[in-house]
Amino acid sequence: MTRLKCAVLALVALVLAGSGFAPAQAQAPAGLKFTVQEMLKLRRVSDPQLSPDGRFVAYVVTDVSLEKNKRVNHVWVVPTAGGEPIALVQEDKPDTSPRWSSDGKRLAFLSTREDGSQVWVVDMAQGRAVGKPRQVTKVATEVSSFAWSPDGRWLAFASDVYPTCSSAACNKQALKEFEDRSSKARVIDQLLYRHWVSWKDGRFSHLFLVPSDGSSEPRDLTPGAAAVPPFSLGGPDDYAFSPDSKEIAFARKTDAVEAISTNSDLFLLDVTNPAAEPRKITANPAADGGPAYSPDGRYIAYRAQQRPGFEADRWQLMLYDRKSGEHRSVTAEWDRSVDSCAWSPDSKALNITAEDSGEGAWFALELNGKAPMRMKLGGTVGDIRMTPDGQTFIYTRHTLDRPTEIYRVSVKDGSAGPLTRTNPSLAAFKLRPAESVWYEGAGGTKIQAWVVKPPDFVEGRKYPLL
Repeated sequence: MTRLKCAVLALVALVLAGSGFAPAQAQAPAGLKFTVQEMLKLRRVSDPQLSPDGRFVAYVVTDVSLEKNKRVNHVWVVPTAGGEPIALVQEDKPDTSPRWSSDGKRLAFLSTREDGSQVWVVDMAQGRAVGKPRQVTKVATEVSSFAWSPDGRWLAFASDVYPTCSSAACNKQALKEFEDRSSKARVIDQLLYRHWVSWKDGRFSHLFLVPSDGSSEPRDLTPGAAAVPPFSLGGPDDYAFSPDSKEIAFARKTDAVEAISTNSDLFLLDVTNPAAEPRKITANPAADGGPAYSPDGRYIAYRAQQRPGFEADRWQLMLYDRKSGEHRSVTAEWDRSVDSCAWSPDSKALNITAEDSGEGAWFALELNGKAPMRMKLGGTVGDIRMTPDGQTFIYTRHTLDRPTEIYRVSVKDGSAGPLTRTNPSLAAFKLRPAESVWYEGAGGTKIQAWVVKPPDFVEGRKYPLL
């Protein structure tokens, strides 16, 4: 029996035993109402990252100021065994995307404290920052995301650059010329020219490699007029290092007109050879992305769609065998769309998330042909990780009456509960949990709905339906 199966059985037993996670309800002051303003004041928890030794979780807390009309993100660290969270390094400028080095002695993060969004690194000991953070990248085009190499020597990062430039100096000069132009009008001659609140201005996202100490200039791994990673409507990162740090897998759109195509393919690049060219490993005419190497290096798991041009197509979980070159779907017969996946430490199974009956559910998938098994936790679950010893799961969970918090489940003794309690004042509003109901619609079709009752609901009394 694999460690994941043991963990699954322990977790199922725990859920059936009725272990509750909801904090005790406080008595609400008279007239206290949960308004839009109160909702916006809630602190947001996101992006939990388990330390390599499994002892700590770094994560992001977002504070919202209605008066200043802005959000500020800070990195916090909480012990996996439980305890008070510790703010890493708080400044006025936001910090996001905490990522541990493989030895756990350094924590890298994105910050805008100088030169826009850049990668910073701070030394760590016992879950606390030691000394001051050091700036690693200083690229004029800023950094949008990054990843450590498993050996700790390198950082891969993404930045929007000019495809005609082959150096950081060229990009800096081109960016300065654009910002200093006399007319602020934009000339649009191609799609895509804007994503949400950001103009592209003729730039494309490229993947770069830089020493983790910032001792030399970044190397552009994906030159040309194509975005790496491509713009995504949501999902996992579209690039990853191999366990031996010698290779990077990434997604790239290769169709001539990106704006009318969903087709992206996976490529592999030998980062040890500066002259190496990316090697395409998928031929699917629809989307491929989210590569994740198995810890033993045998497989690359990734998500794939089958219908070209259809953004809402079902995402299947694929496995690419690095030895044989074979691709196969491990969810072909499963009528759910895979949102994310995370390997177990022994490379024999994956924890995946998918929408199921109106919730973001956690499923355990062993590579033996069996259907995924759902963990009936309720609510929406994500960011699932298992400690290296296979004894503890860390994950996020939220429901319609509770915002996201980080939780843990011990496989050994079944102990479970929240690691973070970021919004204790919420209990005073006595929000009631949503109830799932099913009813018969047209043609006998079964329809699901959610009912949220008022805080002071009295059974037997009639209420208006909104």
